[in-house]
Amino acid sequence: MKIEILGTDCAKCRRLAKNVETAVAELGISAEIEKVEEITAFMERGVISTPALVVDGDLKVSGRVADVAEIRALLRETTLVVEWRHIGEDIDATCERCAATGRTLAAVLDEIRPLLAARKVRVEVVETALPPERIAESNTVLFNGTPLEDLLDEVRVETTPCVSCSCITGTDASCRATVCGDEVCEAVPANLIRRAALKAVER
Repeated sequence: MKIEILGTDCAKCRRLAKNVETAVAELGISAEIEKVEEITAFMERGVISTPALVVDGDLKVSGRVADVAEIRALLRETTLVVEWRHIGEDIDATCERCAATGRTLAAVLDEIRPLLAARKVRVEVVETALPPERIAESNTVLFNGTPLEDLLDEVRVETTPCVSCSCITGTDASCRATVCGDEVCEAVPANLIRRAALKAVER
């Protein structure tokens, strides 16, 4: 993601730049932040008054200082950060249900990327490998920081025994399972990932 702050380095421009940096840090996204001070660049981007905020070439704010909350909301509109948490070092060294979730997640994101790109939403994937003491978080998928089960009203999470996790940790272990209606799914199903991702973008 490229974020441009257009202005002449006045106090308002510096305040907008600081708010942008704070919003990016709070969202945990990667972004290239650039300050643009050339008048010709303002005209090229259709900016009449500064400070102005441009995200991936689109003018979002002009002539005022957007606060951190507004900038967070604007950046959420253009970025979907998907975090997959699992026990073990990577997809080949995690438990069977987490590995299945990881493969399904990748397939769903490949499927919906063109749809999101058409809406000018980019997808950023974060894979978080958990140490054994954080096994309770294993098999979690978050969209812009919100767990899947919090995005879908009919979905809840249960902890069920996991032989695969027990092999990794060397003790009897349980892992998260997704419950939708009467169905208990050890790996998170594709249809729930798809719905949660699209709902997160609409929030």
